[in-house]
Order: sequence, then C-alpha cells, then structure tokens
Amino acid sequence: NPGFSSGTKHDSTILYLKVAGTSSDKIGQLQDVQSWNIYEISNQLSTPAAGFHSDTTVATSILLGSYTGSLSVKDSILRIPLNSSLSEQLFKADPKSFSDNTSFTSLVPGIAIIPDTNSVSSGKGAIMPFDLISNKTHISVYHDGDTASFKLVIGSAAVTFGHYTHDYTGTQIAVQLANPAAGGTHVFAQSMCGLKVHVEIPYLKNYIDSGLIALSQAQLVFPITDSTAYPY
Repeated sequence: NPGFSSGTKHDSTILYLKVAGTSSDKIGQLQDVQSWNIYEISNQLSTPAAGFHSDTTVATSILLGSYTGSLSVKDSILRIPLNSSLSEQLFKADPKSFSDNTSFTSLVPGIAIIPDTNSVSSGKGAIMPFDLISNKTHISVYHDGDTASFKLVIGSAAVTFGHYTHDYTGTQIAVQLANPAAGGTHVFAQSMCGLKVHVEIPYLKNYIDSGLIALSQAQLVFPITDSTAYPY
C-alpha cells in the first residue's frame, strides 16, 4: 500500500523504457523524428498464443502522454513525461487496489504505446527494441513536492506484446496475396508478423531412386532483388 490519500499532491509522472539489444538491433533511420502516444487501456489483457505479438487491438481510454523525437544507438533509457491522469487515479483509489496484480489491473488495466503513423513519411523512421520486464522499465509517480515516489514495475507477471499492421496497397505483394495460385517471379519475407515464404520441393525424396548417393553440401539460395533500395 503506497499510503496515498486525498491530500496527496501530484508532482510528475515519468515512463522509463529500458532499451534492449545492441546497436545492430536498432533498425532504420534513427535520426528521423517520430511521435508516439501513450494511452491507458480500458480492457484487461490476456497472454497471446504467440507469446510476443497478438492480433488483438486494445481499446484505449485516457491519453497519458506523448513522445516526439529521434532515437540513438547510444540510448539506454528512454524517459517520457506523462500527465497527471494516472497519478490522480492512484491517489483516489481504494488501498485494496494495491494488494495484488489482479486488483491493480482492475484499476489500471495497462498502457499502450502507439506510434503516430502520420509523424513519419513512407520509408522513414526506425524500430528500436525495449526490455519491458527489466526493473529499469517502469512508471514513477512523484508526489508531494517530489519528496516521495511510487514505482510501477511491469515485471515478468505482466502481459506484454506487440501489435503490428502492414499496408501492401499498390504493391506486387498485394497482387500475390489476392491470387496466391497465380504465383509470381518473386517471394517476399518480412519480420514483425509480416510475410513468410513456404517452399516445397516435391520430388526431393525421389533423388535416390537411381541408387545411393553422397551429398557434400546442399543450399537453398534466394538472391535479393534490390538490396540498395531495402538495406535492412
């Protein structure tokens, strides 16, 4: 129990995100300015079957804050100021809401960090991984003239996942997805729940019909059509 009361006064609320991985895990043009909005969500989450991503679209309620800026390979912690909406909820809450995770998520189901897709043009922007269960990823609520703070740590018991959407309008990909049986001269693979390639070699098992053979090496090679246009 953090001991909040009706007289508790908000000073500031900060979301801290621990950057994960190495410099090679930060993909894209980090210098491009982009914007994210941080919302409180209105429904409790369940663990997705895939573990790290879900097709679930969460319902958002209160806008808690926003971030606008560029990223850097030198970033270790991203610090995002939030407004007082969350802290005011906590200050007014029944002390029993802090007794366990179930009670607390009934009060605050969670947060969603949603990129503003209008903040960067096509082909711009970057992707950076964050360690959401690190003890350095948390929300700190500072109160009573910054003399006290309450830390909300996500932790391994929390439900965390990413939700991704892709727009293939006007591309060769859209043509193939609309009529897969027609085939094509190219195949496409994309991360973040994008595209995958299924390869069948139907007569491979018949290769030894003429007798035993010895193979020293076997390779399946996919030449990249245009690595200069898509360096990532």
